[in-house]
Amino acid sequence: MSRADDITAQRKQLKAELNDIQDKCKHTTQTIKRCQQDKDYRWECDACHARLAYPSQAELTAYMVPPNTT
Repeated sequence: MSRADDITAQRKQLKAELNDIQDKCKHTTQTIKRCQQDKDYRWECDACHARLAYPSQAELTAYMVPPNTT
């Protein structure tokens, strides 16, 4: 087995482990994050990093424009 085969097998195993963690997670805290692959924004779980949903326009606007602190 080559090193590339080892890496591919390890990657597959780690992805399955991450999916299991994300399936069991309660997603109690979420943050809007920019998704570099899709070039858009998504709600992401802070604990397991699962992409959960697209933010509404109002949520995205509130995220982009910080509150006035003066």
